[in-house]
Amino acid sequence: MGEAYARIFSPEERRSTGTTFTPAKIISQMFDLAARLVRDPGLVVDCGAGSGRFTIAALRHYRKAHVLACEINPLLALIIRATARVAGLDSRMKVVLGDFRALKLPRRSTPTLFIGNPPYVRHHDIEPHWKRWYQDELARHHITGSQLAGLHLHFFLKARQLGQPGDAGCFITSAEWLDVNYGKDLRKLLLNGLGGHTVHLFPAAHQLFADALTTSAITTFQVGQTHHGMGFTESNGQPRRLTHWVPTQELQEARAWSSFARPLRQTATEATATLGDYFLIHRGQVTGANHLWIANEATPPLPASCLFPAVTHAKEIIRLGGGPLCDPTNLQRVIDLPADLGALPARDRRVVEAFIAWAETHGGTASYIAQHRRPWWRVKLKAPPSIIMTYMGRRPPVFARNLADARLLNIAHGLYPRTPIDDPTLDALVGWLNEHVLLSSGRAYAGGLIKFEPGEAMRIPIPPLEHFVHVA
Repeated sequence: MGEAYARIFSPEERRSTGTTFTPAKIISQMFDLAARLVRDPGLVVDCGAGSGRFTIAALRHYRKAHVLACEINPLLALIIRATARVAGLDSRMKVVLGDFRALKLPRRSTPTLFIGNPPYVRHHDIEPHWKRWYQDELARHHITGSQLAGLHLHFFLKARQLGQPGDAGCFITSAEWLDVNYGKDLRKLLLNGLGGHTVHLFPAAHQLFADALTTSAITTFQVGQTHHGMGFTESNGQPRRLTHWVPTQELQEARAWSSFARPLRQTATEATATLGDYFLIHRGQVTGANHLWIANEATPPLPASCLFPAVTHAKEIIRLGGGPLCDPTNLQRVIDLPADLGALPARDRRVVEAFIAWAETHGGTASYIAQHRRPWWRVKLKAPPSIIMTYMGRRPPVFARNLADARLLNIAHGLYPRTPIDDPTLDALVGWLNEHVLLSSGRAYAGGLIKFEPGEAMRIPIPPLEHFVHVA
């Protein structure tokens, strides 16, 4: 019936409520993991029950347990009741129609298992009063909550609120909380009362949900337990031996956790520094309307002083194969006008003012970026960086020397030396980066995409710069 529901209501219609149903093999794996934490729960709570897949599995898995299915959608609640009735399992089941965050439970004398697939709803669709609830409740645990947290993090917090010592949980969610800034809330909670036990991360290329493009991780926890660390593994859809155990102190100090789940690999034994020790890294500039600000056949004439050769597509770096970008003649020109038009020669000013009038009639002031620029026509390209790098793909980033003094749009990052570095050293460093940087240093997205935000790129491990002086 859940499959029929998913055919009737499209993924777009279900997105605002995060309704995505979990494959049976993943549910089976989750109950196997839960059994390692609690053998005979008296109560199983299916949090955000959907069509009742976890509910029915729990009723069959635990022959004596009572199962409470919490679901906010009346039609799905009806599907759960009907499915359990047909299966002859409804005598030990109760459906609560409502938001899991509002659920109340009495004191229990036997362990409770919280299990399920918390809805994946981004913060834009979460009501302000629930964001306040999230922050207030986290404050009880001395954690400053972020209003950017998705609904799945709210569910972890509610499990902590309802949980008693001895209770356990097993949730499958998007894996982005392992690395993103708002995920710090959950990372701290797992180490502060929720009793984080294990994280089983699925490879980025492994798309579990046919109707949701997201990475996935299974997280288990034991409320109130102190484990002095957590276990991590990269799951292939079956229970696996943990890759390794990470001590609590290391988890507390880490800015991201997904790398703990991948097999241990070193970029190089001599990599004891980071790119950020020697470079500031900035994303290229966003124009707000590339069809207007990248010069083309339709662009009115402009003075050469307002046209800058720029890298406008990542393939322009990739096709270099690690070699330098030397020739600016093959690059497109990005228009960057001065804020003060009075500084232009009279003839150039008339030409630029004509272009501005043309751009305005073609929607130049309509974008969010333009509306927040002062003045709206100034793209404000950054200075040419010494090194350029791609930052998203299914392969490690590509680095190149920028000998063409090209500017960048926001499809690449620029590396700016904190102090002067000579050309041979820069050449040797670029060669090393193209050979040694691993995908594991970036942030994983569904479909196998790996993204390097500027901060993550600055944390890429490299040998001390003296190594490259010697190589050069």
